Amino acid sequence: MRGRRDHDANYTQKSYTSTTKEGKIQTKSAWFYGYRVHLIADARYELPLLFRVTPAANGEKTVAKEMVAQMPSWLAERCDHLSADKGYDGGKLREIIEDRGMKPIIDIVNHWQGESTRQYQDTDFVYTYKGEVYYVSHRGKLIRAQYKGYHAASDTLRYETHPKNGAGIHRVSIPRAEDPRVFNLIGRDSKKFQRYYNERSAVERVNGRIDRDYLFEDHRIRGLAKMKLHVTTTFCLMLAKKKRALAQEKRPAA
Repeated sequence: MRGRRDHDANYTQKSYTSTTKEGKIQTKSAWFYGYRVHLIADARYELPLLFRVTPAANGEKTVAKEMVAQMPSWLAERCDHLSADKGYDGGKLREIIEDRGMKPIIDIVNHWQGESTRQYQDTDFVYTYKGEVYYVSHRGKLIRAQYKGYHAASDTLRYETHPKNGAGIHRVSIPRAEDPRVFNLIGRDSKKFQRYYNERSAVERVNGRIDRDYLFEDHRIRGLAKMKLHVTTTFCLMLAKKKRALAQEKRPAA
């Protein structure tokens, strides 16, 4: 006899990082039981595009790679970039996103062991794991080089120091092959990258509506099939409400 327990759900652990008033980084972990909705949403209109419902323990990066690889061609062609937090950082997902013709906007995890900077070949330029590039003056001073854009023909990122820094103008073009994880299609230290990355807050608002407005935060749904049905119905309702709102906006005044 199966009883009332949900045999399809399982446990997962999530970690949360916060900074104290003293500037110390704290990490807390919590366990959750149930299901996970893996969601790709439109950041401009805050609407769901693709989703998958799995038991909670299914890895986010693994499912994300499958979803992006299986994304319909018509949708991938209309997506300029795909944003995600550092939990999705990794070479394989980035490669899949780029192969689908999109630009990855994913925060990076410090994957260097004890290094603060690395020298770019035999030049006077060094860079950090965050993609910040510096010119090293003859006195050993680090002078920040500004990101000047991506050159598609050579697959390089261009950087240049500003004359006001007192070291003159120095330019360098760094091929992405130097470290594709550091040297993103859109420079990590650029305002454009940060602007796109900040769009992630729209997805958090979508998740908030799912939990708060559609009552998934405290649900009584048992079984993966029922959960998929409820999530699908919810997203259909969200899209229908948006379609009706657009139709009302286009309706001529009486």
